[in-house]
Amino acid sequence: MTSLSRLARPLMASKASVATAALMLWLVLAVWAQLPAPLRDWLALPCWLILLGFCWRSMNEQALLRRRVWLDQYLQPDAPFHRWLRGGILLRLFNLVVAVLLSGYLLVKMLSLTPSTWYLLLASAVTFTLCLSVFERGLRPYIQPSRLAPLTRRLALLTTAGVLILSYCVIVIYTPQPLLIARELTEALALHRPPLADNASLLMMADQLVRGSELFGWWALQNSLGSTSSGGTLSLIGWAVLLLSGAAFLWTWCHIMQGIASGLERAKV
Repeated sequence: MTSLSRLARPLMASKASVATAALMLWLVLAVWAQLPAPLRDWLALPCWLILLGFCWRSMNEQALLRRRVWLDQYLQPDAPFHRWLRGGILLRLFNLVVAVLLSGYLLVKMLSLTPSTWYLLLASAVTFTLCLSVFERGLRPYIQPSRLAPLTRRLALLTTAGVLILSYCVIVIYTPQPLLIARELTEALALHRPPLADNASLLMMADQLVRGSELFGWWALQNSLGSTSSGGTLSLIGWAVLLLSGAAFLWTWCHIMQGIASGLERAKV
């Protein structure tokens, strides 16, 4: 029992540090979203770069893991194709472009999150940490040591993202939404979006775009109920917009937590 407890202490300490770092980042972003507009605009770039770094690290780790597992399955380790195909600058550049878009969307989305969604993100840090501990203990006897940590983080990301998306759907269903029935889309956008100043920053323009896309989703759903003229197409578009907009920022948040865990492991915190 003593030897088992000694082995468990570093594992629990590392997982606790992941949860602590994720909670600290959540707190920083929650405070940032409530700041006055000029100060918030000035701090947007540092916050975006932090999110971008963690997101890019997570995506690179997943892409390299998939690529190397596939190559190890079919090619000898010393084969020339193994070295050429295992992932290089092009793979990292592609992941960088995707990380730039997703982290930017997440940052803008946080300006319009409801309190219940903020608490959901807070709970996700605990969920992700628990998944890391459970999967690492369960997979340790069966997985190669060099593959254990990235595979554990991958499974923790998928599990946490699934729980988050389902919980978010429940929250959205029971959250009151603006009444947009029998209104034109332009009228709905004018009534339920904050006005944009002439000297608005890029962040505020992006916030208008994100809010407008969500309003369009709700407008499409509400105005397609009981309608036979659209043939269900408008309702399908509305569901797709709302589901993709919610899943995109939750998926990105899970990538950021995976990036935190990967970075802490690399730094041996």
